[in-house]
Amino acid sequence: MRMAYPFYQPHMQATGIDVKYFGVIFFAFNLVAGFSAKRIDFFIEKTKPYSMLCVGGLVAISYLLLGLFPVLISFTFIFLQQITRGLGNPVFSKYINKNIPSDYRATIISFNSLIGNVGVIILQPVFGYLIDKYSVFPVELGIGVLMMMCLGMIEIFVKRNQMKDL
Repeated sequence: MRMAYPFYQPHMQATGIDVKYFGVIFFAFNLVAGFSAKRIDFFIEKTKPYSMLCVGGLVAISYLLLGLFPVLISFTFIFLQQITRGLGNPVFSKYINKNIPSDYRATIISFNSLIGNVGVIILQPVFGYLIDKYSVFPVELGIGVLMMMCLGMIEIFVKRNQMKDL
């Protein structure tokens, strides 16, 4: 989710949202993230055994929709990302606790954080350049397509390794 924030302002400006509404919109984003975090057990129950993939799928779908529909109301697709912001860490934690022996959990969590931070360091400038050169919409569409492909590969990996359900 750290990668998503830099896209919000360019997207909202490109679709014609006045900057004076950004505060209200970000307030609404936080409400949605908070509400979704409160509903984590419901989400896991409804999406078992695919909870992790569903979280990633929501982000991928939101990027696809943001890239495909460059219109004023399209900022509402960002709410899908806010839902995953509320669900992501709890789902990840439950998944790790169920699938990783306790001796390795801290290492896996630290490695995940490292990969996320390195990814941000590498990809943020690339995406910024692409947004400046082409516009935010094709970049969002491209990210959505790449995420869908990655989710497909993850699904294959999970099935081959028969990881436990949440």
